[in-house]
Amino acid sequence: MNYPQDFMGKVVEGDSLDLLKLIPAASFDIIIADPPYMISVGSSGSGKLNPWADLMNASRWYRDLYSDIRRVLKPTGVFWTFMNWQSMPTIQRAAFDSGWKITSNLIWDKDWIGPTMVGLR
Repeated sequence: MNYPQDFMGKVVEGDSLDLLKLIPAASFDIIIADPPYMISVGSSGSGKLNPWADLMNASRWYRDLYSDIRRVLKPTGVFWTFMNWQSMPTIQRAAFDSGWKITSNLIWDKDWIGPTMVGLR
């Protein structure tokens, strides 16, 4: 693939960590990401989750993602990422490890997690 010609105006399927490496530095004004939350990923091999250790292990994946995103974002750009409340420690650790300061949080207060239901009579 040749960037930017092959990427412009297209949805590109692939591993984001691989694809980001093909993009030149300082290419984007805004990046919005909805990465996996990894809230039930176990890393001990014991079959039991160790919530704090697993969250911190997951932060290494986020750190790599955020480092690559930071590279392709313009210095004046903005980066927004989705998460749930359980993944906040992971995001904070990854932001710190990739040299980013979290400057704000936007809360989306959803009454119901899932598709919207419309009742008809």
